[in-house]
Amino acid sequence: MAKRYVSGILKNPGRRFYTCATPKEEHSGCHFFEWFEEDFCPRALDVITHLNHRRIYLEKKLKLVEEELAEHVVKKKALKLEKHELIEEKVKLERDKNRVGKQLKLCVFVVVLFVALMIIFK
Repeated sequence: MAKRYVSGILKNPGRRFYTCATPKEEHSGCHFFEWFEEDFCPRALDVITHLNHRRIYLEKKLKLVEEELAEHVVKKKALKLEKHELIEEKVKLERDKNRVGKQLKLCVFVVVLFVALMIIFK
């Protein structure tokens, strides 16, 4: 039983043909081959070849864009993590600033109290 395929080679791009359904690698397959239709005119071959080249170009370009997108996704995740870490560090620094401010006020109070006591008990 023959199966119909479409040629992908440059000499006969897009041309349909019949061949044996059993693969030749199994050595039991026949060597039947027949074109399904007549050869394309030169203009049709030029158009098909141009479209195939354009398809290949666009597939390569798409692959590059997908790779760039993947890189940007990774960078975005890294920046998001860095932003989260910086926010946590900012909160910690604000807590430390408030704690140091309270300690400074306490120290100033103790010094003023000490000076006042020195003046009173002199």
